[in-house]
Amino acid sequence: MTSLSFSDVEPRTLAYHGVAALETLVGLALLTLAISYLLNLYRILQDQGALSTGLFHHARNGNEPLTLLEPHFPRGRPAELGTLVRTLHDNITTEHEGLRRYPIVWYFHTRRPYRSLPYMFWFTGAAAAALRWGVPEGHPTSEEPWLPGLIRGFDDVVDRVASRFLPEPLPDPPEPVALDVFACAVRTSGDLASATRSGGGEGADEGAAGDDGLTRFLAVERAMCELASTSPERDVERRYGRYCAWSIFVGRGRIFVEAASRDLGLDPATLYEAPERLRF
Repeated sequence: MTSLSFSDVEPRTLAYHGVAALETLVGLALLTLAISYLLNLYRILQDQGALSTGLFHHARNGNEPLTLLEPHFPRGRPAELGTLVRTLHDNITTEHEGLRRYPIVWYFHTRRPYRSLPYMFWFTGAAAAALRWGVPEGHPTSEEPWLPGLIRGFDDVVDRVASRFLPEPLPDPPEPVALDVFACAVRTSGDLASATRSGGGEGADEGAAGDDGLTRFLAVERAMCELASTSPERDVERRYGRYCAWSIFVGRGRIFVEAASRDLGLDPATLYEAPERLRF
């Protein structure tokens, strides 16, 4: 395929000359395509590592997605959030396009979990959900113009990647807790005024204490309100609506991240702990 001559063998007729020229062209084309494919493949892998490492460094080499947002709230005021949201959206769409054109990228393992696709999707989804539903409705943070596109893009990419690469369909995320359980959790957390419109009995207390998603939402909400120098709504039903939307979005993202981690040979639990010290 790489030869431009046949040494002591040469064509004798015009037809064989044509066949020899065609063989040379086909061989050179195949080699060029193979080299181009490999170069593009490693470019995508390099971009993936650079994007994931950028998230890791922006989060101060940690494993808490909310640290991505802290520099964008100087003195409690949102600043340059549009740039951050566009960057997060560009990251996941770039990775999706690379996976669509070069599916073999999915099967390349990285030695560092923070350079992996699950890490990128985890940080992106958690940061987007915190910005959209971690502050009261109407706050400038939740109304960032690029944020709805990031939310829709994340859901779309998760659906497409999961259906193409994961061996089984993703299960539905856990159902949000009932309103009375939510109100009880709010009351238990110390925000008594927010829970005055809904009561909760002993069963609600037990449900609030045993739901990890509800606990995480209240922690995210508390952290975001501190960053934005604001307070949650006093209307518990509006607050509950934010929790339900957050729960569905984050629940599906978490299921995808954990399923993708297992498919790539990474323990999902270790991904959340100290990704900078872990290796495959």
